[in-house]
Amino acid sequence: MKKKATITVERERLFVLSRSDRVVDHWCHKCQANVKMISIDLAAALAGLNQRTVFQLVEAGKVHFVEMSEGQTLFCSNSLAEKAQQSNRFDAESS
Repeated sequence: MKKKATITVERERLFVLSRSDRVVDHWCHKCQANVKMISIDLAAALAGLNQRTVFQLVEAGKVHFVEMSEGQTLFCSNSLAEKAQQSNRFDAESS
């Protein structure tokens, strides 16, 4: 007789965004709110993606960004967190 086992794995991530030159409070026009805008390094880590994929998501309009006067591109932490949650739900459903 074959037995069937179901294994459920829960994972949780905690990111602490501290005040530094890589985190700025800034208005996000898409979210219509003041949000934490973060560097590409933090953006990739938060979303669990590589930097190239983050830029592709920006080009597709799925991740919000702002270009600062110093030339640095910062990314909306809210849209990244939402994208990461969607990605985790998809990973769980396809397993």
